[in-house]
Amino acid sequence: MGHQNLEWFGTDYSSMNIVATYNFIYNATFMVEKDIGYALCLANLVNTEGSRNLKFRPIIPEMSVDLYIVTKKYETFSSAVKLFINKIKEYKF
Repeated sequence: MGHQNLEWFGTDYSSMNIVATYNFIYNATFMVEKDIGYALCLANLVNTEGSRNLKFRPIIPEMSVDLYIVTKKYETFSSAVKLFINKIKEYKF
């Protein structure tokens, strides 16, 4: 999460104790499991079933962000990526 989004918290981010950032939520779960802090992420990216320290809690009031998938214009996709893109196109937002 970039610092540009921290205005959501209604505070100056310099007063927050940000100990780490992550690119993959899976990696961040290890820090959360060791009680280093909290990880902000989209819902249902990690299986929290049966975990002692992992639990999804929605931010209230709800916040939303626009997500984009960007590809090269003439990219050749694998069959798995083609299936993924088709599923996204089918989804009704």
